[in-house]
Amino acid sequence: MQILNEINTFEKSLDPEICEMIVEKINLFNDSCEPKIEILDCG
Repeated sequence: MQILNEINTFEKSLDPEICEMIVEKINLFNDSCEPKIEILDCG
């Protein structure tokens, strides 16, 4: 749920640093959980 909130924040700001932090969290999540979350395109 936290990742989804951060994605919403990123979509409002489009800050590439926020995007990179979220991608790291998504990768950690995907390594240990199902279903997989699609990786963001940080541009």
